[in-house]
Amino acid sequence: MIYPAVFFSLLVFFAVPVPADDVEVSILSGEELSGLYSLRFSLGIQYRDWPRNTDPCSNWTGVVCRSGRVVSLELTGLHRNHFGLLRPQFAIDGVRNLTGLERFVATDFLLRGPIPDWLGSGVLPSLSILVLKSAAVSGDIPYSLGLAVSLRVLTLSDNSITGNIPPTLGDLPNLTSLDLSKNLLSSSIPPELASLQNLSYLNLSSNYISGAIPPSIGMLAKLKTLSLAGNSLEGVVPDILGNLSLLESLDLSSNSLADVLPELLFNAASLLRFVNLSGNYFDGPLPNSTWSLPYLEYFDVSSNNLTGSFPESVPANLNASGELFNMSANSYYGLLPPGIGLFLQRFTAVDLSKNYLKGFEPLGTKGEKNFYYGFNCFRDAMKQRSSGDCEAFYKDINIQFIEPDPPFQSLDSSQPNRKSIHSWINILIVVLVVSVILIAIPPLVFLYWKRSRNQSSSQCGLVSSSKILESSQKIIGESFSYQQLVQATSDFSSRNLIKLGHSGNLYHGVSKDNISIVVKKIDFHAERDSYPVELDLFSKDLNGRLVPFIGHCLEKEKEKFLIYKFMPHGDLSLALFRAPRTEGEGLRSLDWITRLKIATGVAEALCFLHHECNPPLIHRAKGEVISALRSNPKPSDNKKTETYRFRQPSLDAKALDAKTLDAKPLDAKAHSTPKLLFHSTPKLLLLHSTSRDRKPSPASSTTPDLI
Repeated sequence: MIYPAVFFSLLVFFAVPVPADDVEVSILSGEELSGLYSLRFSLGIQYRDWPRNTDPCSNWTGVVCRSGRVVSLELTGLHRNHFGLLRPQFAIDGVRNLTGLERFVATDFLLRGPIPDWLGSGVLPSLSILVLKSAAVSGDIPYSLGLAVSLRVLTLSDNSITGNIPPTLGDLPNLTSLDLSKNLLSSSIPPELASLQNLSYLNLSSNYISGAIPPSIGMLAKLKTLSLAGNSLEGVVPDILGNLSLLESLDLSSNSLADVLPELLFNAASLLRFVNLSGNYFDGPLPNSTWSLPYLEYFDVSSNNLTGSFPESVPANLNASGELFNMSANSYYGLLPPGIGLFLQRFTAVDLSKNYLKGFEPLGTKGEKNFYYGFNCFRDAMKQRSSGDCEAFYKDINIQFIEPDPPFQSLDSSQPNRKSIHSWINILIVVLVVSVILIAIPPLVFLYWKRSRNQSSSQCGLVSSSKILESSQKIIGESFSYQQLVQATSDFSSRNLIKLGHSGNLYHGVSKDNISIVVKKIDFHAERDSYPVELDLFSKDLNGRLVPFIGHCLEKEKEKFLIYKFMPHGDLSLALFRAPRTEGEGLRSLDWITRLKIATGVAEALCFLHHECNPPLIHRAKGEVISALRSNPKPSDNKKTETYRFRQPSLDAKALDAKTLDAKPLDAKAHSTPKLLFHSTPKLLLLHSTSRDRKPSPASSTTPDLI
């Protein structure tokens, strides 16, 4: 009769391809070689990790051999083929052939299904390390694991293992590390674990374990880490846990443990560095030995019912640094004695919030590190409990809440004058701030006044010629070359001449873009005063009532050129005094609405020049109004009446435009004055409101400057 196990081995041996005879291998046992090829097939390991017809001991990732036998097998990080990814099962029967295996690790390598019973039945007598972490293992822990007496490390964490903790695990005399955390284990902690006398690491956290902490845990003399957090443990903490003299980390958080903490829980000679008892129902005071833990780095007893007061003093020979001291959400009361400051200052973060501590706001910690003391009963501090809550609490414990003020002291007893130092620092800061403000106010007021003047003058102000020429780069508009203007005006021929003006002659031209333009040719030496005025205005944000400005030409030393948009309808006088001979020569008629808009536009332009420019500018030719109205405007054209001074682009330039001529400041030697100008304005309004058949008067037939 052939036993099933033997039959399976023979079947695998003949079914799985083996290397050819000419391939040199290090594995001496053909059974182990067939076991590896069986694993390769059942787990779907890709060729790049476990290539066929090669030596597994030297070419297969995660395989370690010694004396021709496989002693270590690690599946972590291996790549799986399509079959292995679709069906990631706990198919490791090939491991049974690796009888010399000492280490089997599968972290983050999916092995869905239960742990096989044979894994601990003596098939692998040398197995000392078994790690199945984050491997999607399910089912119960087989009791047969208790037969793997060589096990030193057993890690089954972060899986979906259910059921109880097998008591047979207490039969593993060599076990030093047991990690069953983050599973679905239930029931209670078996007292048989007390037999693990070599155990130094025990982690049963994040399960559904209930019941009490077995006192036998205190018999694990070599235990350094004990984590039972995140379960449903009840009852008290056994006193015997204080016998764990080598304990460095204790985590009993997030359970339902209650009653007073044992006085001997924290032995004065303890090596404890990490203590987390938060999220339970402990009451009473902390053990006195708490303040004597010399190596404490992390201490969290928050969210309990602890009550009591701080000791008057603590030992001075303590570790110089720590991470967290958290006593928040308890019922500690009374004053913070100065001596406690030395203890608290060891930690990077201290949280005493949500208690009933009273007295003055703690000094030596305000503004330093991460010190939280809100929702207490401190006097003159922010975010504290109401006086009613504080008085009710102290009344329940038969302690007077209002009592004589104690001497004002810092939490740091080594700095008794900290209060006075802080007071002087605060006074000095206030004095410095006030001094800076008083010193800064006059310059700021002066700068604001100066800026206001600059802003008001920047609208239309005049500057010196030198400054204008220096800033000509900033002039708004296109820069034309002299040759372009020569071509546009036919070399400034007489037939292109529009008018002769005392500040410059005007020539009609056509630009390279086929746009009609007006070129003002200025003799720079003869009209040195008028040219900079206009040039300065071009760089300002001018009123929308002035003739649009296109560009400039500053190439020639003795002559300067300003380019404006050509207004084809001519002066307003064409519409006021005679009918146009051709359709494009002028306005056909001026109805009363149009005449009203003309008057409004002229008034707005004059208002801008007189009141918004600094200093004011004078328009010296009352007849110089240029029409931009269409012959037959439609209602949608919105027949706007606008006046323009020089050439500044405007989106609203669709109607009547007027341009003031040679603008001079009020203190310039000019024949026109604001009074004279306003005297002439009604005449202009009267003219355009009466007969349009009159001929222009000699005064209006003069040759004023168009621009």
